[in-house]
Amino acid sequence: MRSVLVITLATFLLVSVVAILLDNRCYSDLRQEKPIYPGAALASDTHVFLGRTQLVYETSDSVSAVEAWYRQEITTLLRAGVELNMPVGAPWWTSVYSLQAGDDGSTQIVYAQMCP
Repeated sequence: MRSVLVITLATFLLVSVVAILLDNRCYSDLRQEKPIYPGAALASDTHVFLGRTQLVYETSDSVSAVEAWYRQEITTLLRAGVELNMPVGAPWWTSVYSLQAGDDGSTQIVYAQMCP
């Protein structure tokens, strides 16, 4: 009976450690591996363990200016991939960001994804 308890506790501990590592990696990737619009400031950083992670940046620039900058970033990264003979596809972060217009003409850049 004692060995069953030890195995159960060891399994629980292992699963917990793996979940924590995956969650931390997901959160870290979202925070580090994406382009930030020049001059944008981090307005909020929300992270729920094994759930949704969301980073919101704000800039006083218009949505159209921010959108043009991101299109240029995507184009630059795709060209660099072609030149380096890397598989060509949109960068991963293009599926996790969105732009929202503020009432005052500002723009919010929202990066959100589920972890893991």
